Formats: sequence, structure tokens, C-alpha cells
Amino acid sequence: MIELSRTLSPPAPPEKPTSVPGMLTAKEYLTAAGGVLAEGSGRPDFLEEVKDAIPIGEGEARCHYISYKVICMGIIGIINQGLSNAQAFQLLTNLYNGVYAFMSVSQLAAMSALNSIYYITSQAAQGADASRLLPEAVNLLINLNSSIANLRAGDQNWNASIQYQYDPPHWWYAESPRVYWDETGEKKQIPLFLADLNPGDFYLSTRDQVRLQHLQPLADFLPTIGVYTAQDEYGNPFVYSSNNAFALPNESSEYRSNIHFKSWV
Repeated sequence: MIELSRTLSPPAPPEKPTSVPGMLTAKEYLTAAGGVLAEGSGRPDFLEEVKDAIPIGEGEARCHYISYKVICMGIIGIINQGLSNAQAFQLLTNLYNGVYAFMSVSQLAAMSALNSIYYITSQAAQGADASRLLPEAVNLLINLNSSIANLRAGDQNWNASIQYQYDPPHWWYAESPRVYWDETGEKKQIPLFLADLNPGDFYLSTRDQVRLQHLQPLADFLPTIGVYTAQDEYGNPFVYSSNNAFALPNESSEYRSNIHFKSWV
């Protein structure tokens, strides 16, 4: 399920990855065994064009909006279903559109990803099995993982805490109809031309909504995906975001509320 109406509870400790036996690529990003694809034990590095476009400093990481885990699970789920139902391959385009949404600069990885989608679809139509599709599935994974449109520099501690959930760059929490705080941790008055906020609710950008909506057709292949929120030890609600200017709290407790998507966030 892709949760677009309410936030999710704070994350559990990260799961330890387990490798799946089978035929491995050189870097073990994916496996093919028993006629299906599965996640491997490795993870591709970012392409050089990403490193050049998004430099990072100490304490920073290159942070996905749509996580690597979701990209990987989406590719695996779609291809495995596509081997018995060719229509499922159309969902690779949904995944591409989510990861490359709002692309502002041309990128070789984007064209390479589209070429991989075409190759996977056409080869499967000719009877290719999971093992034959594996190399191109890995190429697709590498090029979706390195979408500049799906990345920005952010805090590495916040980034790690979000795990595979969606990572919004900006957010508002409505303390009252006219007062909110955001990823800066500062309280602010909303502009006079905006309607009153709903106290206790969170506000995200419509760009976040678009990215998440592209994932909705893939929901069968994914765990529940949404936005993590909690409240700190002083009762201040916040969103898990790699853009948060304040430190990850040592203690937090559950705080879930409604999400509103607005173009002005």
C-alpha cells in the first residue's frame, strides 16, 4: 500500500540483509534462481554524473526521495510477475516515471534506463527467462538508482533512519491555523494569502504526491510506503526527512496524523 492520507509510525531498527542463493552478477546486486529474480547482497555505487552533480560534505549523504530498496523491490516484483503476465512489464514505466519525475537536467542514465525497459520487455516476449533478463535488470537498477531527479544532498543520520520509506525534502507541521514549523525547526507564520491550516496535521509538496502516486500501481510488490513521523521527548511532532536542520532526537514516540499535499510547501 502507498499511504497518501496519513503518516506512518517511527521505523524499527534496520533489517540485516540476507543473500539469496543463485547465480550472482559480478557485484551481486540481483540474483536469478529457481526461475525468478531476487535481491542480492550488494548495492551499486552512484554513477560519476551523480557524484559531479550532487557533491556532499562531512556528515552528508546523497539521499533518495524514493529509496533504493523500493526501486530494487519494484524491479524484482515487476519482472517476476511479467514472466507469467506480460502486461506487468508496463509497470516498469511507472517506476521510471516516479524516479525520474521533475527531471530538470538531461542524464545519460535516464536514456539507459528506458533502453533497459525496452530490452527487458522485448526479450521476455521472445521467451527469455529470469537468468537471461538478469544482466539488463541490473543495468536498470543501476540507472534508476542514479537518477539525479530522485536525489539530493542531506544529513546522513536522518537518511539512515528513514530506511526504505519516502524521504520528503520539505514539510510543515501545523501548530495552529496560522503557525507552523518545518524542517528548519523554526516556528513561522503562514503568508496572509494562504487559507488556515488544520492544527495537528502535516503538509508536504504536491511533488511528493506525484512521486508517490507513480508507485501506487506497484503496491503489490512493496511493503507499506509512506512518510515517517513522530514526536520528540518534548512533544514536538516532526517528519523524518534528510533535510532536517535539527539533530535526530535520542528519544521519540509515536505521532501519526493526516497529510495534505500543497504546491506551496
